[in-house]
Amino acid sequence: MDQTCSLARQSAAETADVFITDALLAREPKRLDRKRELNAILALATKMADEPSEVLPHFVDLAMELTGAVSAGLSLYDSQDRPELFEWRYLRGSLARFEHVTTPRDHSPCGVTLDRNTATLAAYPERVYEWISDAGIVVPEVLLVRKSISTGATLRLRPNWRAWSGWLYEWRAARPPCVNRSRSRKRLPRR
Repeated sequence: MDQTCSLARQSAAETADVFITDALLAREPKRLDRKRELNAILALATKMADEPSEVLPHFVDLAMELTGAVSAGLSLYDSQDRPELFEWRYLRGSLARFEHVTTPRDHSPCGVTLDRNTATLAAYPERVYEWISDAGIVVPEVLLVRKSISTGATLRLRPNWRAWSGWLYEWRAARPPCVNRSRSRKRLPRR
């Protein structure tokens, strides 16, 4: 049987159980350390100026450091490739051994993140994506965040990489980057 047909029959309910992004709203955010975050941004800017080819690996290192994740990396996607695949790059932590592995765009948490165009939290995605369980990976939680880059970007990854999905494996400690949970702020009186 064609693999694409079998993937299309995947239970929507099964997939919905994996994507738990709404759970982010119920979590207590980690206390902000603005100085630490500012230092990370400055370190990234310095790296961009001094060693542009090292920006993405450094970005992944900073993401792990700031969040306390046990693994992090980027899934790079080129819409012109056939079949459409993500390539895992700059992996750190417990999943570093999967550097340069490719995963299917139409059957992966990263693909769902690109389709939704927002941060996505998944729990135990190996329940739906057999290629994850076949690799012997257990993923209690993974936060995926979509970012796009233009062709010929300064980073010069590969001429036609269009988008990437950054992920943090077993992400639990950090506050979600796309959810504004700030308490109501007092506004300055108008003069």
